Amino acid sequence: MPQERQAMSVEPAYVQIGSARTPFNTKPAYFHLLALTLAVYGYVIAQLLRDEWVRPESGHDPIILILALWLIYRRWDGRPIAREVSALRGLSIFFLFAFAAAMYVVGIIGQISPLAYASIIPFLLAAVLLFQGHGAEAKLIFPIAFVLL
Repeated sequence: MPQERQAMSVEPAYVQIGSARTPFNTKPAYFHLLALTLAVYGYVIAQLLRDEWVRPESGHDPIILILALWLIYRRWDGRPIAREVSALRGLSIFFLFAFAAAMYVVGIIGQISPLAYASIIPFLLAAVLLFQGHGAEAKLIFPIAFVLL
């Protein structure tokens, strides 16, 4: 009996959000945020994985970071962001990034890894304000605050 070969079809990867299926490529700004976060905090995360997070009492911290990034992805608005940023929003973004940078620099220079890692919170808040439309910060405050656990 000859064997019949069936043609295989390849479907794009989808994420289930509510009742609608959304392809991964509808949230490119999130992946820009993720790349930016890994570029900025890669050194701190590597340092924490080597020192702080190997202790039994801190073993859950990398899991919390991964869950927080996943929760941010789940609530991320895939709509294109507005090209114009209001003056107040721009000022807020600037001050949050400056505050995060100050915490990061003091944490790195002073070899205080938890302080450098904690700077991810104002960094993510500023990035949400930069990459998301109005009202998104209210939806994303829980996933960002989840990092504090």
